[in-house]
This record gives sequence, C-alpha cells and structure tokens, in this order.
Amino acid sequence: MSTLIIESVDEYLRHLEELYKQIQEWLHGEGLAWEEQKVVVNEERSGPYKASLLIIRQSDGEQMAKLKPIGAHIIGAKGRVDLSGALDSQPFLYLLTDGPTVEMSISTEPGGELEEHAPPLFRGIDREGWYALADREPKSVQRVNRETFLDLLEKGADCEPK
Repeated sequence: MSTLIIESVDEYLRHLEELYKQIQEWLHGEGLAWEEQKVVVNEERSGPYKASLLIIRQSDGEQMAKLKPIGAHIIGAKGRVDLSGALDSQPFLYLLTDGPTVEMSISTEPGGELEEHAPPLFRGIDREGWYALADREPKSVQRVNRETFLDLLEKGADCEPK
C-alpha cells in the first residue's frame, strides 16, 4: 500500500476520532450514553483497516442509533460515516473548504473555443469539516454541529432522548 493511501486512512481516522469526541460531549449534555466498538472497514483502494463504530444509547440502555465508518476514499469527500437509526440513515461527509467541484468544458458553437467551468458539487461549505446533506435543498450541505446532529439523531431514531 502506498504512503499516500496510508496517510489518507490515518487522516480519516483522526477526523473520525475528533467527530466522535465532539458527539460524545453533545450526548453527555443530553443524558445519552455511548459505546465504541472496533470494526473492520474494507476499501478496494486501501484494503482492510480498523475503525471505531459509535453506538448511541438511551439512558435505559436501549440503542437509538449508531455511527458507522464507511471509508476514507469517497468520491468528492475525504471520508464518510453514516448515522443510522431505526427509521433513517444520514451520511456525514468530510469536506474541504471549497468542496469538490465538477470540471467541464463548454463550447457554445461547434468547433468553437471551449470555456472551462468548475462549479461546486455542494453549496454550504464554509470551512473544512463534517457535513450532512441538507434536507430539502438539493446539492446543499450543512455543517454537523450540536443542533444539526441532535435533530438528525432524533429523526433517524424516531424518538427523543429519555
């Protein structure tokens, strides 16, 4: 495995750990419990590696949701983890400041000069970090913060914290 691939997996695991620490603070404030388990993520590009799965539990021990690592090598992102509850699953993508773009060359006339365009794939990226797809806005993302996370957790789990 190349050094670049190893570095990208290590970077993903660091970003994942930072996200989990932040989420654990938010969960603690809501009286929710969590548990981490190691799972094997197997990507074609890197092969298998271990990452943490975060299980979120109600105060009575009942599982509400889990954060499952999907991988470091995601088209358009530097990593993905899915928040999955009984009703819904929401991908979180680690995006860079300007986000991914789609590069294209357009000519208005046959054989005419090509104009280069690189529109962003997503709207709403203001800085590097974890983002969730915005609910009713195609091609838009919202930064994963306390409010966003708890809202998505409640929707996906179909219950409020006990």
